Amino acid sequence: MQKFEAKSAILGWSNWLFVAAIASSWQLATKVGVSTELTPIDLAVLRYCIPAVILMPVLWRHGFLPKRGERGLFLMMVAGAGLPFGLISMAGAAYAPAAHMGALMPGAMPLFVSLLACMFLGERIPLWKSVGLAAILIGILSLTGPALLDGIGGTDDKIWIGHALFLCAGVLWAVYTVAFRCGSYGPWHVAALVCLWSAPAAILIWLSMPGTRLFAVPLGDFILQALVQGVLAGVAGLAAFGLAIRHLGPVTASTSGAVVPFLTAFGGVFLLAEALSENTLLALCFTSFGVVLSSGVIDLRRANTRPS
Repeated sequence: MQKFEAKSAILGWSNWLFVAAIASSWQLATKVGVSTELTPIDLAVLRYCIPAVILMPVLWRHGFLPKRGERGLFLMMVAGAGLPFGLISMAGAAYAPAAHMGALMPGAMPLFVSLLACMFLGERIPLWKSVGLAAILIGILSLTGPALLDGIGGTDDKIWIGHALFLCAGVLWAVYTVAFRCGSYGPWHVAALVCLWSAPAAILIWLSMPGTRLFAVPLGDFILQALVQGVLAGVAGLAAFGLAIRHLGPVTASTSGAVVPFLTAFGGVFLLAEALSENTLLALCFTSFGVVLSSGVIDLRRANTRPS
């Protein structure tokens, strides 16, 4: 029994770390892509077309069309996790450093999810979660406030545009999360549907836009982006998160988002030669602490379940 629990814990924490590493790798790869020759729509084609093909067996088994009575929820999920979310978050990476993406998106997501759930689902926000959300808000403001003031002051710094896009992406993801909770789709089915219905729109936009360079970049760059955007972020991350939930429970598994800001920030420093300011470090600390608290990990006795 103890050997089984030890093996389960090792598998759970390994996948927990893998989830965080995939999320951070996606952010860093996106920053690299939009900072070189690729455009957000180039990356979006890879992000949604590759998983749509890989997950075709899921669609064949569960259906290619949204369920009757849940089409409104389905559209919300496509907007929240599909092409609109992808384009907005990738466009933000063109304006702001990777560390800012790492701090703002993982923090904004639970913040806006809690607010929407409170407004539309009638959920109450307990004290411990309120403290976590407050910490996230402090982290967001410590990063976005100075950049916004610089933008108002007429400087050429456009980082605030990236911040605004990251926060908009957080709102969209919150819409997806709330819609998913209200629907009856399984996680693999909804991931396959979101990619399937996003892929044609991504291809149409890509064909109609000038300046796209998806097939003009070096082969190594193309393979890297295809692997990270399509395979890791689109498929492997979902599988790893499912395994983390199975072996650690949903609450503990969700805390992997607290590691992403630091992984992305230090990846930006060592891989992209980005500077790490005091404001950024402060935002990283507050948002990571807030993500842990808002996940409910301190309420494990009630909310977390593990296999016996």
